[in-house]
Amino acid sequence: SRGTLAALETEFPWFEKSSKQQQSTVSEAVPVTTTHSQPPPTTSQQSTLDIDDHFDVVSELGDVAHVWKSLGGALRLRQPDLDRIKADHQQDSRSCLEKMVTEWLNQSYNTERFGLPSWKMLVEAVAHRNGGNNNALAIHIATKYKVPAPAQN
Repeated sequence: SRGTLAALETEFPWFEKSSKQQQSTVSEAVPVTTTHSQPPPTTSQQSTLDIDDHFDVVSELGDVAHVWKSLGGALRLRQPDLDRIKADHQQDSRSCLEKMVTEWLNQSYNTERFGLPSWKMLVEAVAHRNGGNNNALAIHIATKYKVPAPAQN
């Protein structure tokens, strides 16, 4: 209705201009083009991981499940949390790995100090001698998810 349109035009001055432009004829239309300096990132290039990435992360870490606790430490999870995971899952390293990844993706560590979960952070932890200590796996993950390869430790 015209009353609603007038109210919008009063409250939002830019609305008056845009509503009048929409009323123009097709012959007056000017094509609008936008350019992007970079294409939008693909899912694998996005920097932050969350719980929706759990399956992918656990799938990549299957070969290092036996060192889940060291890896969790390299991902900056707190020792009491790692001890609780171990107590809850006894000797089942795969379950411990899955729970550790859940804790990491849910940001159960000092994110302000160490940053948010990311493929880059995971690659560094997998390669670190006090983490996964598996440079080949780290390079595989880095290549697959398009993040920098790990530095030599």
